[in-house]
Amino acid sequence: MVSPLHPVLAGPGLSVPRSFGRRHNVVKVCITKFMDVWFSLQLSHYGGKYSVERLLAFEDYMERTPFSRVMLITIGTPVPIVALVFCQESVPLQDPTDGWSVNYGFWVRVAVQGGVIACSSAIHVGHFVEGAVLSSRQLTLFTLCIAVVYTSLALTIAATWKFPIPFMHMILAMGMPFFLVGLFRSVVGSSTFRQVSSHTIQLRQLGKMFAVQILMIAIYPAHQMLFYAVTNTSFELPAILMLSVVKLVMKNLLASTVLHMEDIVPEEVIFNVDFFHAIYLVTCMQGASSPNTVIAIMAVDVADTIIELRELYQRTRSILNRFSPERGVKDCHYDLLVSIRSWIHQANLKKLRNGNFQTLSCISHRVSLDSRALLEKLQTFSLNSAVCSDGAVPVKVAGTVTVARAVCRASLWRCCPGGSTPVQPIKSILVPVKTRSSLQHQGSFHRRMQQNFNTLSEPLELLFTSECLVLTEYLETIIPIMYGCGILVMVNLPSAKYHSEMQGITLENVGGKVLGIFAYGLLELISFVALAVIMRRNCGIRALYQLAFVLETQMPLVQAKFVLWVIMVLACRVTHFGVDFHLS
Repeated sequence: MVSPLHPVLAGPGLSVPRSFGRRHNVVKVCITKFMDVWFSLQLSHYGGKYSVERLLAFEDYMERTPFSRVMLITIGTPVPIVALVFCQESVPLQDPTDGWSVNYGFWVRVAVQGGVIACSSAIHVGHFVEGAVLSSRQLTLFTLCIAVVYTSLALTIAATWKFPIPFMHMILAMGMPFFLVGLFRSVVGSSTFRQVSSHTIQLRQLGKMFAVQILMIAIYPAHQMLFYAVTNTSFELPAILMLSVVKLVMKNLLASTVLHMEDIVPEEVIFNVDFFHAIYLVTCMQGASSPNTVIAIMAVDVADTIIELRELYQRTRSILNRFSPERGVKDCHYDLLVSIRSWIHQANLKKLRNGNFQTLSCISHRVSLDSRALLEKLQTFSLNSAVCSDGAVPVKVAGTVTVARAVCRASLWRCCPGGSTPVQPIKSILVPVKTRSSLQHQGSFHRRMQQNFNTLSEPLELLFTSECLVLTEYLETIIPIMYGCGILVMVNLPSAKYHSEMQGITLENVGGKVLGIFAYGLLELISFVALAVIMRRNCGIRALYQLAFVLETQMPLVQAKFVLWVIMVLACRVTHFGVDFHLS
């Protein structure tokens, strides 16, 4: 579009001041730089990519999975946690002033919390550390033992010190790692424990991830205390907007601990940080003193969504406009996944040898025979080219994985497709170290091939981005709906008076309190629909299928985090756990 102040269109009687043009350019440059910095800090735009295996598995999933199954997985994923919370809240709480010995309802909650912590920890250790997977019997035994130890430790502290125990979950978190490690050794045996302990790099990365999660458990309740302290003041809205800054920092911290397993980064980060952000955001909306605050929150969310959708739209159109005509892919009907598969089949494998992407995934996937044959072809060529290419020397580098190890892992762990598969973090990579003569000989070849690498790397990066956006919109849709429904149910229970989020809520005013929450959930649902439409129209990717693909493929990890964080958040809001958000 041509500006109305264009010197030709303005006519002979009008002139455009040069200062206006300079100011316009300066503003445009500043906005562009700000957007570049903003996107560089976002998980969905840091440059993560799907592996080729995950891409093929997703395409196979879209082809073979009926829509009814997709809807069942999408809607049914939160059902187990809803059932668990309902059963837990049906056990009445007693007055904490009556002492620890009569508060059986509270100790039931403590036992549930201990069991959930144990189960979630064991599942994550099994997926992140080689050889640490527990059988169903071992997992059950480990969970029950930790639940007993966790409850006994809390009972001992309450009996010898005071009840309620101030910040009980933080105090217990200091001693529980020793019990978790000790009981894990007892369950798996000394030989297996020594084998697991030998994977120091994997354990170190897992420890960093757990440390970030513990930090998250401390920061978000502290922010809620701050919010309640500034309610009914001019600092109320800034306090809520601080949540976005906290989310940005926590997502980058957590992502840095799992970057070596790129295919699970979106699920691992979003189902941790975005879950906390969503649930504490709706809590702040519930406690906001002014409707203007809620409207401002929604306006910020709408602006962020529009920016993300616009960026996604531009990227999908740009990739497709260059992908099909330049690469000779025909009859793909603007289906990005089909286009990529067709191009890989047609492409010379030499063009893919040095591409900046992974062939194999860090988790197991069910793939068709055609996809498996294509993966084996890529793996075989990668191994041969790495060993036989002129001037290439295998060099071990910490933090990555060799193609050979990946192939061995593929043949070893894919015996039971779709089962619980330990993730083997990346250890070394075959880095082509070239001599001066080989560099001179191959320099022009690399420049010619770079465009071919980008042809595959950019769609893989787009799929990574779309997964981040789909998971985020899913959580931001279901959390407000679940939270609002929980408030409507909780207000009828006698234990509601012991929940901090229920203070000031009665049967008469509960409708007005949750109205803004449901409106926010509806707004997020509209955002999800808009995202799905853009993905479907521009690149043939069905958002619901990608969502169900992630939820089903990584179901143990998703459920472990879902259950853990809901139970922990509820624990932080019961006065018996020694947390007073209102500082009373």
